[in-house]
Amino acid sequence: KGKPLSWNNRARSTVDDSTVTGATSYISGPTTPARGKQPKGDFFSSALAYPEIDGVTPVITMFEQGFTSGTMVITGMTLAGTPGRLAIIGGTGEYGGAAGSVGLSSTRPGTTRLAATFWR
Repeated sequence: KGKPLSWNNRARSTVDDSTVTGATSYISGPTTPARGKQPKGDFFSSALAYPEIDGVTPVITMFEQGFTSGTMVITGMTLAGTPGRLAIIGGTGEYGGAAGSVGLSSTRPGTTRLAATFWR
């Protein structure tokens, strides 16, 4: 049975690095509770957007999601401009060996809501 966990990431710094294969964005910032006593921490993410293929833009994303009780590693591919889910592929501390998925949604410019279901 999966354990739900929701949080918000607020971008503090953003760096874009465009190359021949696509555009890479590096974003970091603080993590805050979405509700209740959820954990706080910091995050770092990278997103590589590939050139458009048949009207869609594939984006590969990786999060190193830090919390006060450990770190969760999240990665996967979504399509630009569509809601997506990414896989939880492990972590440290309370999230060591975690598996599951995370849904991403934008709440306002610079803030992303993440809602996970995970298990160990």
